Amino acid sequence: MINNCDRKIKLNLFKLNIIKLHIIKLKLILILISTLDKSYHMIFGIVLVLFVNFISLIILPFNTIANAYVGGDSIGNGGVLWVCRSLTGGKEIHSGILADLFEANLQYELEIISQDEFLHKDPFDIYNERKKWFQQELPEFFNLIQPRFEYVETHLQFINAELLSTNDFSMAIKPEASSCSQGQWETLNIANFREDDQKILISSSLWNNSKIGNLDKAALLFHEAIYYWMRSYYGATTSDKSRRLTGILFSKLNTEQMKNEIRKVLGEYPDQPEGSILCVMKNTKKNQVFVAYEQTLFEAQFQVRNRCQSESDPQWCERSSVECDEIINQSSKKHHCISENSVSRKIFRGLGRNILEAQFNAHMSCFMSHLNDSKALHECPDFAFMECY
Repeated sequence: MINNCDRKIKLNLFKLNIIKLHIIKLKLILILISTLDKSYHMIFGIVLVLFVNFISLIILPFNTIANAYVGGDSIGNGGVLWVCRSLTGGKEIHSGILADLFEANLQYELEIISQDEFLHKDPFDIYNERKKWFQQELPEFFNLIQPRFEYVETHLQFINAELLSTNDFSMAIKPEASSCSQGQWETLNIANFREDDQKILISSSLWNNSKIGNLDKAALLFHEAIYYWMRSYYGATTSDKSRRLTGILFSKLNTEQMKNEIRKVLGEYPDQPEGSILCVMKNTKKNQVFVAYEQTLFEAQFQVRNRCQSESDPQWCERSSVECDEIINQSSKKHHCISENSVSRKIFRGLGRNILEAQFNAHMSCFMSHLNDSKALHECPDFAFMECY
């Protein structure tokens, strides 16, 4: 992921090039005016003023485009708590709940697993128990997330500092003020997933706070793994769907009910993005393929390029690697592709509604299974070397 410094440099260069272009145009106009009869100078002066005003109107939207081009202002991807906090003194925390579970319970009307069952259990024990349940009850979905679980588990860093807000979420509800008589409700980041330096920062003070339930802490680890998968697989830029999925997995729904809720979030169980046009783009240095689903070819091409170039090493996102195809049959995944990794010798299968989607899914299955093996990671084969039917 591009850090803030990189974004600002790109943004400033983008703006500078625009300004240089318009300075050249102004110089050409001044040269033209100097060659004309004086009687025309006033007319051209008026034209020049109008032209400058017109340029100022153009630069403003370009500024917005530049911001979009360099990937926005996000500083990471975090897990968010609602905490009831005193207004004065040491701002003591009286209670707290993970936003994922709060929304699942009140906004989506799901009954969440009782905290009472886990009062004396370590958060990591709860996490492992729930992960084992996930694998048994929803194996297809678990297999997609499993490499991200492993990544989160090996990249946690507990830190004695307050984490900054990541601004990658939008919420429609908050706890009622009456439920926090000791102060007021506010959001705090308990985690910050820093993809640029490969760390998941966890606030030690919040993690160790007894007023925050151990179930919430276990759900946080699920959130980080699911959101990491959503960013890689879907190009997600907000945690909204990841929070919904985490809430579903920590609810009391039975297996079939969970599958139905997951379908509401992803379009199909375990996954089927919306959009009739599919485009993929590859970062050749990292051997990572990005995907975008949109209703038009232009939007799909723009989104996939934006996603690839918003990550680290954007210079390796080659425009020639962009491939697009239309999804004719939205309901049937009748195409199959097989990807064989030449280092691990493992075989991976991808299903799709067209060949390109099957190729992408086969690649992602290979890629995500080798996240902890850089040599094997780069031997997930190109689409042209897959067997497809």
